[in-house]
Amino acid sequence: MRLLNLDLTDYRCYEKAQLLLPSGITVIAGRNAQGKTNLLESVFLCCAGKSHRTSKEDEMIRLSAEYCHVKAAFERGNVRHDIHMTLKRGGRKRILFDGTAVKRTADFVGQMQAVLFSPENIQIIKDSPARRRAYMDVALSQVYKSYLRALMDYNKALSMRNALLKQGVDGSAWSTLEVFETQLAHYGAMVMQSRRMFCQEAGPKARELQSKISSGADELSLSYVPNIACDAGQEESAILEKFKKERERDILRRVTGSGPHRDDMLLQVNGLDARLFASQGQQRTVALSIKMAELDFMREHTGNRPILLLDDVFGELDAARRQQLLTAVGDCQTILTCTNVEALPLDRSRIDALYKVDQANVTLWE
Repeated sequence: MRLLNLDLTDYRCYEKAQLLLPSGITVIAGRNAQGKTNLLESVFLCCAGKSHRTSKEDEMIRLSAEYCHVKAAFERGNVRHDIHMTLKRGGRKRILFDGTAVKRTADFVGQMQAVLFSPENIQIIKDSPARRRAYMDVALSQVYKSYLRALMDYNKALSMRNALLKQGVDGSAWSTLEVFETQLAHYGAMVMQSRRMFCQEAGPKARELQSKISSGADELSLSYVPNIACDAGQEESAILEKFKKERERDILRRVTGSGPHRDDMLLQVNGLDARLFASQGQQRTVALSIKMAELDFMREHTGNRPILLLDDVFGELDAARRQQLLTAVGDCQTILTCTNVEALPLDRSRIDALYKVDQANVTLWE
């Protein structure tokens, strides 16, 4: 997997920006608040179909513009592909893949794959279950189109069931409620099975990395915590049974109280919840370990090396964590941002392209 070029028009702070990307390491340097992260965001947008920073697409359009354009060309298996994404203020985004309009985002996500490392990764550990669900969802969606379709269909059915509950359910609407529950059970089972598989596969790798970085001092445990507990393979029947059991309570509360939309992922260090008991340093190591496990998961399940996006991360890491991250950089195309090139733990000979960003102007650094 290799990103060949990136072309932005009226995206965030950029009226125009163009980058040619080599197969190795590209460094984007500049002072804070100059637009470095915006460049990485645009690459991630082309992979995940959405920003990692905001759910409001209008925020990605330059203030004086009505549209923005993100164009990217990449190679996968020696075959070139082209992406053209257009965001319209107050409207829906339009995606062209190899010149053909994409009807559904789920059919586009994962054509190009990337893993993003940023200082905000620590929020996966510190934040709410929603943040950890989002982490699993982004990783799985880039690997499996079927997962994203199931997740979107589940959320659509959930929204419709909740809307019906808010209106109030009487006898005439009972059968409609059951229809939504059947859909939720079907799609929810697919979501649960994939999340369980991800945690089972990423967990051992993350544990190995955590132990290596901490010189054996920390043992990391990563496990899936479904909101509806059940044995593997029994998800659909378990969801239906739970909805049936809690239907009257949901009607009273006018919201769907149980289901995969309330799942979590438990991260423990030495047997204790990392969110509550791990130190700041341990939490940073956990964040690095699970992101590197995500990288391996994507590589193994797609046969491609994802693009690495490193957003000013080296300043947050000590020597051991830096070395582990540099090991991952070894065989992946990498785009990293920094404020000081000289402070990078990289020999200049390893940098294949160096760009300077200053007040939303991107130029090659000679």
